Amino acid sequence: MPNQPSSTAALAHYLRGIDFPRSRAELLAHARRQGAADDSLALFEELPDAAYHSMAEVFAGMREAAFGRAADPRPEPVPPPMPAPERPQRLDPVAGQEDIRGPADGINGT
Repeated sequence: MPNQPSSTAALAHYLRGIDFPRSRAELLAHARRQGAADDSLALFEELPDAAYHSMAEVFAGMREAAFGRAADPRPEPVPPPMPAPERPQRLDPVAGQEDIRGPADGINGT
């Protein structure tokens, strides 16, 4: 794959003013008329031949071309954080309560 432009904003700039839906050929022609650089035109040429209904679909098509699989334009959901593990309650042996960790764990110095 050719060198990618510095940002997706550069690619979006070449599609400014375009109405969707558009085919790959129409996107490429529009980018050419906007003065897209050769490396950017190569990215438009590598798009899967399909109708694109939004800029997000165009970028998803570019990811598909780059990585060889369909790309969802939506970001992957972030899983919720893991809950903190429960801490065992330490009882006060001075107050007549036994330490639940027991004497053999080495924490009490025994």
